[in-house]
Amino acid sequence: MSLKHVILTLIHQAPSTGYEINKSFEQKIGYFWHASHQQVYQELAKLKKTEMLTCEHKPQTDKPDKKIYSITVKGRDELRKWLHQSLPEKKYKDILLVRLLSADLLPLDKLCEQIQKAAEFEQHRLDEFLHIQKQCYSDEQKKYLSALDKRLFINMRKGILLAEAELAWAKEALETLQN
Repeated sequence: MSLKHVILTLIHQAPSTGYEINKSFEQKIGYFWHASHQQVYQELAKLKKTEMLTCEHKPQTDKPDKKIYSITVKGRDELRKWLHQSLPEKKYKDILLVRLLSADLLPLDKLCEQIQKAAEFEQHRLDEFLHIQKQCYSDEQKKYLSALDKRLFINMRKGILLAEAELAWAKEALETLQN
C-alpha cells in the first residue's frame, strides 16, 4: 500500500486540509499506518500535480490561505482500481526477533531490558486503544455507528488484539529467558 492510497482514502471520506490529514494520521490511523508531516505534504503535491486532487484556497486573516483538498474523478478511479487489486503478501519485520538470533553477544539483562521496553510500548498502545474503545465504542454507541466508524472500530480491535498478543509474547519470552 502506498501513502498515495492512504491519502486518497482520507480525502475520499471528506475534503481536508493538510493539517486535518496529519491529525487523522495521529488520531485515527496512526496505529496501523505512519507518515510524517513532510511525507503527507509531499504526497499531496504529487496528487494535485497528477490531477487526482484539487485544491481550493480559503483566505484567512493573519494566517496563510487554508488549502482544502478534494478528490477528483481521476483520484476516485485510482482509489477504486487499487481497492480491486489483490492484497500483497504481508511482509513482517521485527528487529527484536532478529536481535534474539544473535543475543549470545548481549548480556541477558540487556536482552530482557529490550524485551521489557517493547512490552511497555505495546502496553501504552493497548491502553490508548482501550481508552478509545471506552470513549467511542460503548455497547450503546456501537448501535449507532456510521459505516466508516464501524470500519474504524474493527481496525482498532485488530490493534487491541495485536497489542495483547505482543504483550503475551513478551511475558513468555522473559519467562523463558530468565529460567
